[in-house]
Amino acid sequence: MKCKFVSFILIIVFVLTSTLAGCQKSESQLKVKEKEIDSSNTETDSNDSTKSADELEPVVLKWYIAGSEQPGLSEVVEEFNKRIKEKINATVDITVTDWGSYQQKIQLMIASGEEFDLCFTSYWLNNYLQNVGKNAFIPIDDLLNEYAPNAYKQIPEKLWDTVRVKGKIYGFINYQIACHQPVIFINKEYAEKYNFDTSSVKTIADIEPFVKNIVENEPDKIPMNLNSGNSSLDTLFYDSEIKIEELTGRRIPGAIRIDDSTATAVNQYKLDEYYNIFKLAKRWHDMNFWRKDLATVTDTSAERKAGKFVIETGGTYKPGVEGDLAAQIAGSKPSDWITITFGDPYLGSNQGAGTMHAISKTSKNPERAMMLLELINTDKELYNLLCYGIEGKHYNKIDENHVEPVENSTYNPNTDWEFGYQFNAYYKKGVKNGTWEETIELNEAAKPSPVLGFSFDSEPVKSEIAKCQAIVDEFVPLLATGSVELDKYYNEFIDKLEKAGSEIIVAELQRQIDEWKKTK
Repeated sequence: MKCKFVSFILIIVFVLTSTLAGCQKSESQLKVKEKEIDSSNTETDSNDSTKSADELEPVVLKWYIAGSEQPGLSEVVEEFNKRIKEKINATVDITVTDWGSYQQKIQLMIASGEEFDLCFTSYWLNNYLQNVGKNAFIPIDDLLNEYAPNAYKQIPEKLWDTVRVKGKIYGFINYQIACHQPVIFINKEYAEKYNFDTSSVKTIADIEPFVKNIVENEPDKIPMNLNSGNSSLDTLFYDSEIKIEELTGRRIPGAIRIDDSTATAVNQYKLDEYYNIFKLAKRWHDMNFWRKDLATVTDTSAERKAGKFVIETGGTYKPGVEGDLAAQIAGSKPSDWITITFGDPYLGSNQGAGTMHAISKTSKNPERAMMLLELINTDKELYNLLCYGIEGKHYNKIDENHVEPVENSTYNPNTDWEFGYQFNAYYKKGVKNGTWEETIELNEAAKPSPVLGFSFDSEPVKSEIAKCQAIVDEFVPLLATGSVELDKYYNEFIDKLEKAGSEIIVAELQRQIDEWKKTK
């Protein structure tokens, strides 16, 4: 009996010990899972993320972005790869395509099913919503939680809501200025030379007398930095004059007026404001305000760098934007430019999609791609390496927070907003300390869209969208540069849009808005 009793006690002790060990093991695993990824950590969350870098299989991530050619890119990528290999046993193959060709290149890759991992996407270039509708990107909600928890938490939830499609997130937000306020910049030297009162500019038409002086008296200068792409013309004309929010995609029929609390869907191209903008463009074309072949010009970076333009366009105003502009112009300082904004800061329903990265459905390593996004958005050294290159070779530090490119730098992309969390970037020369905090405050104070959080599902009308997109791409560059007879081409434009299904798109947009309202 005594032996049996001792044996029973030993069994109980064994069971309790095993159970306790199991609990301790589970608790240990949980701590590893919750461990934050930072610049010194080579472990991440669950699955692959519980492994150290040398336990992970090596992978190469193919990453596509838009930008201008940077001769020093290979040196930067080599250094970048050394650092990320130590952390997640991955390297990147970065392909930079010029702004004018990027969208076509990515769309061809998507259509052919070419394998790649990451690409830049937005509502204005490589259209986010349309790509989601084509099933080109994968939903990343689970990946965010497992492999990029810290990067995810840095971004306000209301912005994540602006990029959800049917409740899912398909793109990682590069957090920067999120609200929108159209802006142009006028060279201070020439404004003073011609006694131009920039405070008198309330609409874009008010710059006409000044531009006329430049055309007639400054043969070595180009009045305005414009191209036929999706940024400068939109900024100069549409955004500054037409107070709408496009909800079906950039330059796709389907919008609301930003001051319309009823959120009634319209075909923006049929608005009087659009016709009047085309009319103004025709007038300025005939006054020689820009080159006659403007409708085919897609890249003006060389002329900008040489300081050829008297008026510069910008996507949106943000604190310190003059420093960004000056950094792209040889010999320029922020104080050389007078900033003119139009309207109040506005947080659009798709504003989070202003600059993003998406993971392709053809990616073989989506987990590692998300690990990379976590690193880029939380590791300041890695992020600034992408933004400015190698210290001492491509840039020098002015002080703890400010940098400037070395003379004739071979790497100076000026696209820190494209790479990741911009508030981790060094300030450019001339930008005051605290600018990032001011930008975040501006984001928080901006007037929200009446449909903030609404995302249009393009699937029911994807055929109509594709046809209308082709028509817009054909006609708008011609009409917006005044290159053709206005009434003839405008009427043909609207007629073709309607035959292609523009009103079907608008009706579907209205239906979805009405359904969305019921959930609010």
